[in-house]
Amino acid sequence: MGILRRKVPSHYIPIHPDNVAKKDWIILLEAGTIIGPSTEKLRVAKATMEKRIVRKYNIFLRKRHYLVLEEYDPRIHALYFCPQLYRADGDGQLIALEGEEIGRLLAQSLQEGVVEKRPWYEPSNNLPKEPVIAPGMQMDFDTVVVDGPAPRPTGKPRELGIGCGISRLEPRRRPARITRVPPRRRYHCSRRLAPGRRARRPRPGR
Repeated sequence: MGILRRKVPSHYIPIHPDNVAKKDWIILLEAGTIIGPSTEKLRVAKATMEKRIVRKYNIFLRKRHYLVLEEYDPRIHALYFCPQLYRADGDGQLIALEGEEIGRLLAQSLQEGVVEKRPWYEPSNNLPKEPVIAPGMQMDFDTVVVDGPAPRPTGKPRELGIGCGISRLEPRRRPARITRVPPRRRYHCSRRLAPGRRARRPRPGR
């Protein structure tokens, strides 16, 4: 079957017909070019929404679609499509991420799957069949989340329980009224006495 297959340039990347009309970001990641003491294995080589699609036909007149990307080198590059991503600001408004930011998020989540190999090659070597990033890798989606500032509350602080350690809404309670009780007197009169008269002392036992 290799004799019946037509050759295309190496920067022609085959894509599925369902992805031809997509308006997603095109993220080109590069591996094997970062040297020195660095924890990063991937870098964003290109992030764009502009794409050029060409159609090629084989000898059986079956149509195939290709994405033309001049910078693409299968030895060091991996290509991904990604929809527009957003993050929330301090007011809770969604802000669209730029292509470079989206590319860095993909690079952080995919760097564990980079296939370690030397970046140089001899002129007689053909293109490798293995991709630079292992396919079917289990991604850690927590690393893709963009941490933004917490949204600002819209209710009153007392109703939301802010600053008082309350995690749920509670009804307002009126403060209890405290009545001060006067000290008990030993002698007291129930009525006003006439001038010159003394009050009787209470008998013991009463």
